[in-house]
Amino acid sequence: MPNAPVALPLVNGRRYQFSSIEMSVLKPSGSTEIFIEFNSINYGDALDIAFVRGTNAAPIGWTDGEYEAEDTVVAFYKSALQRLIDAVGPGYLGANFVITVKYSANGEPLTTDVITCRLSGLKDAPAQGNEALTTEATFKTMLITRNGNTPLLNQLA
Repeated sequence: MPNAPVALPLVNGRRYQFSSIEMSVLKPSGSTEIFIEFNSINYGDALDIAFVRGTNAAPIGWTDGEYEAEDTVVAFYKSALQRLIDAVGPGYLGANFVITVKYSANGEPLTTDVITCRLSGLKDAPAQGNEALTTEATFKTMLITRNGNTPLLNQLA
C-alpha cells in the first residue's frame, strides 16, 4: 500500500488567528457595515440524523436527518452594537441580518462564511474593572454557508 502524501506546512507555518477575521453585517436597510469591534463570535450547525432499527437490535439504516443551525452569538463592544441598533431603529429585535465572516491570513486561503439570521436577544453584563464593556448579541440562525458550500445537497434556502 503506498504511503499517503505528506502535507507540507503553510508559509512559515502561519495559521488563522482572531485578528484574521473581518465581519460585515448586511442590515435590513440594504447597507453593509464592517465590524472589527467585537471580541468573539460563535456559530455552528449540525445535521440531526436518526437510526432506523426496525425489529433489529442494530441499525438497519438512517434518516436523511434535519438540518439546524445553532444560534450565532457575537460579543460586540458596547458602542459598536449601539451603532448597529441605531441603524435599524425601532423593531431591532427580530430584524433580519446577513453576517459575513472572512478569514484571511498570510499563507492561508481566504475563507468566507455567510450566516443568515435574525437578532433575537441582547445581554449586557457590565462589571467592575478596566475591560471595555461588551454586549452579547444572539442571532437566531437559519443557514450557514461555508466558503460558498451549502450544508445539504439540494438546499432550498
